[in-house]
Parts: sequence; structure tokens; C-alpha cells
Amino acid sequence: LKLILKLRNIIFRVFINIIFLVFKNIIFLVFKNIIFRVFINIIFLVFKNIIFLVFKNIIFLVFKNIIFPVFINIFLIISQFVKK
Repeated sequence: LKLILKLRNIIFRVFINIIFLVFKNIIFLVFKNIIFRVFINIIFLVFKNIIFLVFKNIIFLVFKNIIFPVFINIFLIISQFVKK
């Protein structure tokens, strides 16, 4: 009888330990994945926004400083020709 009780106790402990480990691992993995995803998304968003802003500014500057004056000059030249 004592042996059976001891055996039952051991089995119970092993079972509890296994369940605890499985639970711990699942929680750890879920947590790790969530944190990893959040981190990746934040980094991605920051990078996307920075790159987008830089590109927007470069394109805007190019347009404002190069293309716009060239067009205005061409227009002025054409208007001069048309006047003559």
C-alpha cells in the first residue's frame, strides 16, 4: 500500500512538472513571438516613414529647385518668341 502511494505521488509530481514545463514553454513562445512581432513592426514602420520622408523631400526639392525653374524659363522663352 505504501509503495502504491509513493508511486502515485511520484507519477503525480512528474505529471505536474510536465504540465508546468509545457505551459511555461507555450507562454514563453507566445510572449516571445508577440514581442518579436511588435519589435519588427515598429522597426519596419520607423524605417518606412524615414525612407518615405527622405524620398518625398528629395523629390520635392528636385522639383522645386530644378524642374520648376526650368519650366518657368522655357515658358518665358516661348512667351518671348510668341510676343515677337
